Amino acid sequence: MLRKNYLSQLQEESLTQKGYMKEIALELKAKQPMVVVLDDDPTGTQTVHGVSVVTDWEQSTLDEMFMSENSLFFILTNSRSFKEEKAYEVYFEIGKRIKVAADKSHKNFIVVSRGDSTLRGHYFAETTALEKGIDVSDCKQILIPAFFEGGRFTLEDVHYMLDGDACIPVSESDFAKDNTFGYKNSNLLDWVSEKTNGIIESSDIDSFSIEVIRKLGPDTISKKLLAHDSHKYTVVNALSYQDLEAFAYGLYKSNLSAIIRSSASFVNAIGGIEKKALLNSDDFPNSKNGGLTIVGSYVSKTSSQLKVLQKAENFAFLELDVNAVLNSESRDTIISMSSRIDKMIAQGQDVVVYTSRRVVSGADGNSSLEVVNQVSNAIVDIVRNIKKEPRYILAKGGITSSDIAVKALGVKKAFVEGQVLPGVPVWQLGIETKFPSVPYIIFPGNVGDENALTNALTKLN
Repeated sequence: MLRKNYLSQLQEESLTQKGYMKEIALELKAKQPMVVVLDDDPTGTQTVHGVSVVTDWEQSTLDEMFMSENSLFFILTNSRSFKEEKAYEVYFEIGKRIKVAADKSHKNFIVVSRGDSTLRGHYFAETTALEKGIDVSDCKQILIPAFFEGGRFTLEDVHYMLDGDACIPVSESDFAKDNTFGYKNSNLLDWVSEKTNGIIESSDIDSFSIEVIRKLGPDTISKKLLAHDSHKYTVVNALSYQDLEAFAYGLYKSNLSAIIRSSASFVNAIGGIEKKALLNSDDFPNSKNGGLTIVGSYVSKTSSQLKVLQKAENFAFLELDVNAVLNSESRDTIISMSSRIDKMIAQGQDVVVYTSRRVVSGADGNSSLEVVNQVSNAIVDIVRNIKKEPRYILAKGGITSSDIAVKALGVKKAFVEGQVLPGVPVWQLGIETKFPSVPYIIFPGNVGDENALTNALTKLN
């Protein structure tokens, strides 16, 4: 366990460290790479603003994005809801198409596989598939899961999660007990070995310490990445944005080919995206209709946030019984709920739909994923059947927010306006969608304290 006051001391020390956003901006201007972020659910946009998200990876879509003036864009794959074999196939195909788009536009590119900061997802399958699809020689794989907005830090190769007055190793959190993506190790060298079933041994992985990043800086980072004795797999420690900027600048200086697996925070550093003030009430449109919140995430943090929200008197709460969804009653349940939501929205009532909190698991990881997808499909059908336009739509949970966006609302392209709370992005949807003028708020299941959901909805109201 890492004491919070010790962490604060280390973070305060980082404030005296040099930032490298100006240098990164110059690198982007000189080399003009396209930074392509593959997002395994929509929560990866939780630190950025002013960037586009596409929800398909057709060759024509990627060609168009590479030809645009933007230097960074997201591809929403939602691969965390896939089985591993499908995730591999999708990322391999995307890798090939990125290479084709880059050749057509005569642009270099950097690929980031944005994954969950609590280490859930098809990490090794996706990074390996991308590397093979892009077909670049001497490619490194770099792991950078630090996510400061969500209270996730890496020190001495151990990944920590802020929990009250302490930082606990993530392997001690509920996220490590995930039915599909669980793990035992918080030390990232051991975690990589665990996730690759021993194919990659801990001793075959390099790491960049806080001391190297802060005291020796980008020049040393560049030289270490290029050294003949360096390993293919690398872990990056980070306690602040300055740490990430130093590493990003060192990576640019090296001109190294790399597949980066990171959380959302590193996207800002590699993309040269400065921080922006949080959105406020004035940034959201006025409407007499009620708003709609969908809570699909079942992690304990989300349940705690929902429990606090249920104390508020100005919301109507509707529970979606997971057991009913998993049997023959599901169709009647969906039609009835959609009708009730329509009436409440028309009356100006803010509605919160939430799945029953008792977790229903399958016999193994894949069958548990099937249950999650079945419930998500029911949520999609509910939103798809709504006819009244809500004042806003807030989706809680990664798979939930992706499926609502793509399957229920028909999003093909969106624009990230910013964040309503740290780590909670707001999308402006394209004209092709079911409700194009409605703000779409993506609230990750693992972000914020117990009051966060209530605070976000208070701001929206």
